[in-house]
Amino acid sequence: MIRLLRFLVIANIGPLFEELLYRERMLDALASVDVPRGIRWIVTSLLFAIPHIQPWSILGTFLVGLALAFTYESTRCLGFCVALHVGLNLASMIPPQTAWGTLLALLSPAAFASGLRMARRIPIGMADAVAPA
Repeated sequence: MIRLLRFLVIANIGPLFEELLYRERMLDALASVDVPRGIRWIVTSLLFAIPHIQPWSILGTFLVGLALAFTYESTRCLGFCVALHVGLNLASMIPPQTAWGTLLALLSPAAFASGLRMARRIPIGMADAVAPA
């Protein structure tokens, strides 16, 4: 039961709330007061990284925050950011010593980079996805 709860929080609920807070609310709030794009990305990425208090993961989390900020501002699609975040969290939960963990460690950077490339090429947002026909 504890493992299931941990899985739900780390892999699903956490990314949803973090993306809502850091990408949708904070990035948009900073953009509305004309903070330059690079500063917005750095500020929100730092704020995203600080709660991840293990010293070895703060830099990685900061870099992921930058990538997710870029993705959100390129696509305006929060769902895409949530999906990337969930995928990264799931990848972090699989022990690297297992065959699946090794495969995931090899494939996840390529998948993340491919997602970012797609985000640059397809700048659609949620409003476009739910617009009436």
